[in-house]
Amino acid sequence: MKTNLLIIAMLLYSFFSLGQTETKQVEKFPNQETAFDQLAEFPGGQAGLNQFIAANFIYPPLALENNISGKVYVVFEILASGEVSNIKIANGIDNCTACNDEVIRIIQKMPKWKPAMKGGEPVNSYFKLPITFSSIE
Repeated sequence: MKTNLLIIAMLLYSFFSLGQTETKQVEKFPNQETAFDQLAEFPGGQAGLNQFIAANFIYPPLALENNISGKVYVVFEILASGEVSNIKIANGIDNCTACNDEVIRIIQKMPKWKPAMKGGEPVNSYFKLPITFSSIE
């Protein structure tokens, strides 16, 4: 239990200390709009996103046993409808496919977002999110 609380604390710390989330154009998604009137937003904003990830995060047992840590960058599309789509690992943990899979699992569980807006209309956008895995001995 103590280890789980430390992992959650480290996860939340990684969001606050590393710029939380990043939204920017990604080379793999060339049709990304570069200017929005309003960026896409998770229900409850940054705090809601942090709570959602902390509540759904399961540190892969093999990664925990082997003290594997690192950062996974995931990129996904937020459709004009608010649904999450096209989830891709932009930069994962090479020796931990379970970590990469856990990030994809969490993103797949996300509720609808408030979509990005341009010219008063909802538009598709991409979101890049870092998730840090830190094992505690």
